Amino acid sequence: MTFSDVTRAFCALATTPQFVSEWMELLERYVVLLYDRTSSQTLLNQAHKDLFTLKGRAIDGLPPTKEKGSILSWSLLGTGNGSSS
Repeated sequence: MTFSDVTRAFCALATTPQFVSEWMELLERYVVLLYDRTSSQTLLNQAHKDLFTLKGRAIDGLPPTKEKGSILSWSLLGTGNGSSS
């Protein structure tokens, strides 16, 4: 993944936000790297678990990150997929 890849994804989503699922894998990896630039994880949930448990926290209390009502619903792209609450 390069900056060009991510830039291309954001530009594509600016013009056709309804195709967010086509770019989700790349954007998910990008978000993982935002949280931890040394992470080898590609999935946001796994990276979230790794970071959460670093300080010895119990994984039982970890809220889901990529479940319905989470990542896709807080999209600022105005695709109508998110809730206004």
